[in-house]
Amino acid sequence: MAFEKNKFIADCRTCLKAKDPIEAAKQLVDEILADTLAISAALDEVLPELQLNADYAFLRRSEELTILRVIMPPGLESPPHNHRKLLMPATP
Repeated sequence: MAFEKNKFIADCRTCLKAKDPIEAAKQLVDEILADTLAISAALDEVLPELQLNADYAFLRRSEELTILRVIMPPGLESPPHNHRKLLMPATP
């Protein structure tokens, strides 16, 4: 199944409404990454700026949802996370 940018964005929006949005997003990404070569080729087509040796590119950027493709070194892992939930007020 070919990667479809607009469908992926819609699926990510659906994840935002799930009881556990992070888990829903993880499951979605796990399904897509089942064929890493296909997704990599598809993203190269929809994000040609990454072919210029950039480390990242935005697939979608809005107040509601940001989807970022990041090129990471082999072995480096980052679990699904929500940056807004990570922002906490400083305590004295």
